Amino acid sequence: MARLKNLQFFSAHEFPDREEEVQWADQMLFVKMDELRRKLDAPIIPSPVPGALTRFAGSTTSRHYSDRKEKFSTAIDVFISEQNPLEHNFTNTYRAYTLALNLGFGGIGVYLDTFYDDLTWPMLHLDIRPHTSPVLWIREGKEIYMYPHLSAKNRAHYFESLITAFKPV
Repeated sequence: MARLKNLQFFSAHEFPDREEEVQWADQMLFVKMDELRRKLDAPIIPSPVPGALTRFAGSTTSRHYSDRKEKFSTAIDVFISEQNPLEHNFTNTYRAYTLALNLGFGGIGVYLDTFYDDLTWPMLHLDIRPHTSPVLWIREGKEIYMYPHLSAKNRAHYFESLITAFKPV
């Protein structure tokens, strides 16, 4: 069961009406997210979509899934606060992505078809799955996923999409 009171940056008010989602999320996920937030030095906004932290239905293999018994969610979907989102400059999101790699998150997905604050805004899926190397992917449309480890062509497309989406400075 997750305890938010011991964290520096995340609190219950960031998950309004989602107490059960927080209850069934792995504590280590929040510890890792708190470390990411500290190193990023920019706000991390949990996605307001129900199930963006914990899901109680759907695929039992999802990192978001909890059975309300023994299995806790080990994933969260988030948006990163940006200085110039109207200019589609997502420098902080790019920094969060690279920091998540360095901090050892096991799964990092970049969703390019999402919206926040009525703007097209990339969303990050971050999870703490056990791994020897992280699983990376990009979603460019509701059913269009790109996994760079599958082929050289996918790798090239993946990195081209990252550069285009984030426009890192």
